[in-house]
Amino acid sequence: MIDVSEGRTGNYFVYGVGVIIASFILIGFGLSGGMTFLLLGLSLFVLSVLMFLATNGLEMTNGKYRKYSKLGGVKIGKWHSFRYPESVLLRMHAENASKNFGVMTITYMPSLNTKVISYDIVITDELQKKTPLYEFIDYKIAKKTLRLISKIYEVPRENKVAEKLMENKLKRRSRRR
Repeated sequence: MIDVSEGRTGNYFVYGVGVIIASFILIGFGLSGGMTFLLLGLSLFVLSVLMFLATNGLEMTNGKYRKYSKLGGVKIGKWHSFRYPESVLLRMHAENASKNFGVMTITYMPSLNTKVISYDIVITDELQKKTPLYEFIDYKIAKKTLRLISKIYEVPRENKVAEKLMENKLKRRSRRR
């Protein structure tokens, strides 16, 4: 069994903020005389703390895998099946995300341009079907997972990210000379 936790990624941060605001409102109503509101507000407060402390990860066992979120010790995620892997690959996925904060007008409206980078673990089965298992945010954890899957399933691994980093390093060295 493989269980790799990526740690706190903040996926539930926005929801946690909304729930904590609602809990404060309900606690306020509860302090003014409504015991039901107070209990509901306190339980929502506990839920918001769990959302702030939530972790994410990948779990694999006996031909099944799932991407999970862990809230208060309970793993939530749907199991998917996969064929026995022939190889495992680590690749980098970069995506430009942009968000405009206004409609088109004559005045300048600020925009947010962000480059989002993730490290994908992909397994290839005997039918050459590629199955992406997980998108990691942290390269070190993705690299560790790649080694772990390769070792447990005894399949070759390919690290495209390391190859690209080495290629860039060689390019920088050749430019200095």
